[in-house]
Amino acid sequence: MMIKLLIVGGIISFLTALLGVLLALRIQHRMLSEGLIERKAWEYAQGGHQLAWEARQHKHMSEVEQQLTGQVQRIQEEWKQWEVRFNDHSQKLSLEYTLDTLPKVEETPLALDGQHHFFHAPANWRPPTFYQADLRQRDFSHRFLGQVNFRDAQLAGANFYMADLRDACLAGANLAGANLVGTNLIDADLRGANLEETNLLVADLHRAILNGANLLHARNLTSQQLYDASYDHTTQLDPEIDITRKRMPATLTKNDDQPLAGAADLQADKAENTQTGALDTAIPRIGQNSTKRAMAG
Repeated sequence: MMIKLLIVGGIISFLTALLGVLLALRIQHRMLSEGLIERKAWEYAQGGHQLAWEARQHKHMSEVEQQLTGQVQRIQEEWKQWEVRFNDHSQKLSLEYTLDTLPKVEETPLALDGQHHFFHAPANWRPPTFYQADLRQRDFSHRFLGQVNFRDAQLAGANFYMADLRDACLAGANLAGANLVGTNLIDADLRGANLEETNLLVADLHRAILNGANLLHARNLTSQQLYDASYDHTTQLDPEIDITRKRMPATLTKNDDQPLAGAADLQADKAENTQTGALDTAIPRIGQNSTKRAMAG
C-alpha cells in the first residue's frame, strides 16, 4: 500500500513538475513573441523615421538645387548683360577711336583730275566701315573719307564741311540737314539717301549716283551740279530745280582702281548708270505729280 502511495505521489509530482515546466515554457514563449513583436515594431518605426528623414533631405536638396539653379541663371543673365554692355562700350570706344584717327584733307596730297581736284589716299589707308552707325551731329569737316562705307548710317545734322567723300558709299544713309558745303562727292554712291534740307553749296556731285535720293528742300543746289551727277526718275527734287536741259553723257570711269570699301556692288551700278547716261533723264516735276509730292511729304 505504501508503495502505491509513493508511486502515485511520484506520478503526481512528475505531472506537477511537467505542468510547471510547460507553464514556464509557455510564459517564456509569450515573452519571446512579445519581444519579437516589439522589435519588429521598433524596426518599422525606425524605417518610418528613416523614410521621413530621407524625404526631408530630398526636399531640402531640391530646394537647394532650385536656389543654386536660380543663382546660376541670374549669374548667367548678369554675365550676358555685362558682355552686351562691354561689347557696346568696346564698339563705342572703337568707333570713337576710328573717328578721331580719320586723316584730315590737309594731310593728304592734292591732285587734279581735269577740273576736279581730289586728294590721294594716305599711305596704308584702309577705309573704315560705319555701316548703320549712329553718327548724328558728328563733325567730319576737313576729313578725308575716300571710299568710306556709310551705308544706311544715321548722319542727320552731320558736318561734312570741305570733307573728301570721293567714292564713298552713302547708299540709304540719312543725311537730313547735314552740312555738305564744299564737300567732294565725286563718284559717291548716294542711292536712296535722304538729303532733305542739306546744304550743298559748291558741293562737287560729279558722277555722284543720286538714283532714288531725296533732295527735297536741299539748299544751294544748282542745276549745274545735277548735270554733272547721275540720277533717274526716282530722284526727288524741288520743282524750281531746272533739269529740262539735256545733259551730256555721263562718264563714270574712275581715276583710281581701288574697290569701294563695304560696297562691292557699286561698280556694277556705275556701269549700269554709264549705259543710261546718254538718255534723256529729265525727272517728272514734283509740282506736276501729286503722287510724288505725297511721297515727298
